[in-house]
Amino acid sequence: MRLNFSRTVRPACSSQPPAFHSRRSTQTSAEVFLKAKSAVTNFRVIGLLTEDGRVFEQAEIEQRFSKRATEMGAAALIMLPPTRKIAAPEGWSSFDTFRYCAAVLATS
Repeated sequence: MRLNFSRTVRPACSSQPPAFHSRRSTQTSAEVFLKAKSAVTNFRVIGLLTEDGRVFEQAEIEQRFSKRATEMGAAALIMLPPTRKIAAPEGWSSFDTFRYCAAVLATS
């Protein structure tokens, strides 16, 4: 078994130019977002959601966060990186417990 191997096949060369630019932009994604016409810059944090769970439960936890934020009337939900709360014994890494956090934002 080869790791990091994809079965995708490169498409044949075409006469059309690529749909993307190969040069990297000097702007960060935050700067691009703030320059957008529809960007909302005035917001307030109306809540912080936290839940403990394992790695394979992350999608379910994020769905619950999204549902709860909608109930709170949120305009946006910022998922924070999970932090390890309890480390499992060596060899049992799937049983590590993480704390998942999200900030709930509303427009002001």
